[in-house]
Amino acid sequence: GDKAPRAGRKDLSPMATMATLLNGMLVLFLGHAAGHGILTVPHSKNNGYPGSYALDRSAYYTTASWWLDRAYFGTPKVTPWMRPGHFSWADARDLADVSQTFHPCGCYNPHGVQFCAGVELAHGWGETSMGPVAGPKVTPPQWPLGSQQETAFNLYANHGGGYVYMLCKRTDFLQCQKDLSEPIRSSTREQVDAYLKCIWDCFESNVLEFADSQWLEYQEQRDMNVTMKPSSRSEGTLPAQSSWRWIPIPDTTQITGGGDGTCSWDAVESFSNDQVKQHFTEDFGTDQLCDTGPKVHNPNNWQVKDKVIVPANLPVGEYVLSWRWDCYMADQIWSNCADVEITNSPGTQTTTVASTTTTTGTESTASSTSSSSTSSSSGCVDGELPTEWSQSGRFDCNYFRERGAAYTNPLAYCAHAAIRNACCFCESSLRQRRALRRGHRGHEMLALIQNAKVTSKVKSGDTVGDTEL
Repeated sequence: GDKAPRAGRKDLSPMATMATLLNGMLVLFLGHAAGHGILTVPHSKNNGYPGSYALDRSAYYTTASWWLDRAYFGTPKVTPWMRPGHFSWADARDLADVSQTFHPCGCYNPHGVQFCAGVELAHGWGETSMGPVAGPKVTPPQWPLGSQQETAFNLYANHGGGYVYMLCKRTDFLQCQKDLSEPIRSSTREQVDAYLKCIWDCFESNVLEFADSQWLEYQEQRDMNVTMKPSSRSEGTLPAQSSWRWIPIPDTTQITGGGDGTCSWDAVESFSNDQVKQHFTEDFGTDQLCDTGPKVHNPNNWQVKDKVIVPANLPVGEYVLSWRWDCYMADQIWSNCADVEITNSPGTQTTTVASTTTTTGTESTASSTSSSSTSSSSGCVDGELPTEWSQSGRFDCNYFRERGAAYTNPLAYCAHAAIRNACCFCESSLRQRRALRRGHRGHEMLALIQNAKVTSKVKSGDTVGDTEL
């Protein structure tokens, strides 16, 4: 009843081992041009969102180019994940071949803090940046104190390793910037050093703990999930004892080439349905393979999802969330940020746990159908979305309505002016709200008229009884 040995485990012959190691070195070399990942939930200041997986290679790389290269200790073979969290802004500054800027929110160009998200680019609350151009303005989610909140990222090129989430209060985030000159590009090295120390200290003082859950979501279909067995690491990390989580899918030959990690199928707890199991097999191979499946290096069809625990003792207010990914099979680090609001009470945009049935998808379809029929019956025609929202025609109003429904609020994207002004489902909602308000005002007016009649009768000496009004 035992399964056959997986192809390419560590009991390989010396010649086979050498071949896989050379293959791994090739992947490592190519990684300098291919590794890209982006925070997608919450909507990142780098304009990452769940639909980013569908971008073509060029558009994805433009969106996800917020990273640090040549991040190693002594030699490129000692990569960031071998010492999680240890590679610092000062290490990036002091690189022998080229000095770089390492920021918790990532830098579109690593040669100055003015190119980092949240500094000049996407500086304002809810603002996003696509590097050379501004992205859409979004409504940051509300995270109640003590709650568990969903996060996600997507990888176009996988280099294994692990990641961490951190928070910095936005007032402190902005205060750090006072160390810099105006214009920022004229800041001295001492000013930039003081700023980077301040900003990293802020984030690293609030490293978030993971809840006991991790799953892969196929594309952005919330009923297509693979529940994983999360593996974390806290020994030897910085900040001291901070909890980092392994990327659940190993890079090509990461393990069979002699490295650490867990084979793709060994990390799986369960599948939500047979269809997602089929997609997993298509991308990562059968359960006889460890780390040599067709798309282990390019798992862009999948969102890596977790739940993080919001500390119960934080001051409420606006915060910046940082996602940092320390690579294992390449000397790279990726970092993105997103705005979030920490609240005392549940907000309207809290997230839900991954479903293990198709119920969520059914409810989403029902909500979408209802909204669609309302819009069509009103004679409304959807307008054209701005390029930063449509991604050159890839996404339309139906996409944003259905995506909102999948996240429990069909009208969530109506909070954005670009969606509200173009999409009929938002107009339908607005008419309904206006009708409700008119009805409420009508009831109030009727009550005022009845009260006036009562007052008039009392003044004239009439009695007020159950049958006299």
